[in-house]
Amino acid sequence: MLNRDDLDLLAARLFHMLRPHLVNHTPKWMSMAEACEYARMSRDTMTKLIDEGHVYAKKLAEKGGKYIIDRETIDCFLNNGRVN
Repeated sequence: MLNRDDLDLLAARLFHMLRPHLVNHTPKWMSMAEACEYARMSRDTMTKLIDEGHVYAKKLAEKGGKYIIDRETIDCFLNNGRVN
């Protein structure tokens, strides 16, 4: 029988294997909160990746300067460690 840690590890591995098939169900542009949840990283880390040019985002003037973040560049970074 699997313990909790084994189940968590198995779930994480399955998620990463299935991620390419799930991409089509995720919007191209995401809010900061959505992008952080999608990439499973903190807001500070996502902001750093945006500032360093690893992830593409636009600031929306009409939304008080909030970011919308391009999911495809998140995928490229997570898969390759860089944006194409």
